[in-house]
Amino acid sequence: MMPRFCVLLICCVSVALGCKIIQPSQYDTYVFSPAVATFSDPLKPPPGIQGELVFGYPTDGCFPMNNTVVDVRGKVVYIDRGGCGFIDKGLNVEAAGAIGLIIGNTRRDYITVEGPGTLSIPIEVVSLDDGNFLKTLSNETVIVQFAQEPAKPSERKALEDFYAATNGDQWRYNGARANINGWTNATDPCYGLWFGVNCLPDGSIGSLLMDSFFIVGEIPDSFAALTSLSVLDLSFNSIRGSIGNYFGSFENLRSLRLNDNQLSGNLPDQFNNLQSLEKFYVGNNMLSGTIPNLLWNISSMVEFSIAGNLFEGEIPDLVTNLASLTILDVSKNKFTSIPDLSPLVNLQVLSLEHNLFSGEIPSTP
Repeated sequence: MMPRFCVLLICCVSVALGCKIIQPSQYDTYVFSPAVATFSDPLKPPPGIQGELVFGYPTDGCFPMNNTVVDVRGKVVYIDRGGCGFIDKGLNVEAAGAIGLIIGNTRRDYITVEGPGTLSIPIEVVSLDDGNFLKTLSNETVIVQFAQEPAKPSERKALEDFYAATNGDQWRYNGARANINGWTNATDPCYGLWFGVNCLPDGSIGSLLMDSFFIVGEIPDSFAALTSLSVLDLSFNSIRGSIGNYFGSFENLRSLRLNDNQLSGNLPDQFNNLQSLEKFYVGNNMLSGTIPNLLWNISSMVEFSIAGNLFEGEIPDLVTNLASLTILDVSKNKFTSIPDLSPLVNLQVLSLEHNLFSGEIPSTP
């Protein structure tokens, strides 16, 4: 029986900003997750570079590539995170004649890629799950293409407005200003120097990962332009004001973390548009009012945390519509009643303390 070969054309963003499989069609909905916060060097890719994907040896790329074991010349090399610096890996792969590098994360975290040296080949960093997915294709022919459009003008302006509105000159990360200087230079947001910004191949902003940045101020309305966001993490800052109606523009959003800020006011009804939302964290703010009923109807929701606010009223029976829910934390609010939660069979963490409940404790899974 002849072996079956499958050729995949994968469109990859060179600065670890995500990939998209565009051929064959059964993989075209596979979404690669952001795995990197920033690169220290601008890595604008030569457009359209593509080649066969091979799994390099040594597998961590920390020593010169052994072309007698795996010939990487003229190919795109996949290696694992760990053992040495990312730039060292890139230099070893480049010296062996490879035309591109994909680094697979080995942990469930985000990566900051820093270090000296200028590379002429594009680099992609993919998440642990995405790396494991690519490894399942190791016996097939995979063609990888690197291409990155510059940021869309309206989305770049949204980021610039955000910087100006939140006193960006005072931002810090791990106490250092140097990590985020990319926001003040002339490079494009999608070429790797804008710390926390991850782009999609078409120049849309795919994720913004800016927890613990010492961000102070309000989010501008121009944020509505970031319509392709799938992950937004602005937690552990000092962002104030209300959560604007522009959040209704983020229909692709899967993870929202605004917890541990100084946000106030009600949750907007426009959250109803976030039908892909899986993780919702707005705890430890000063939010008030009732939870919009439509928010309880987002069937994709897995983690829901609104603890440490001033929400009031009843938690409706609609909460049981969140059938995939594993975390429900409504503690430290002013809720007065909660329904039978036994239909939430996937629930693993439930936190109800410090509310105004009375009567019997409802059934739980």
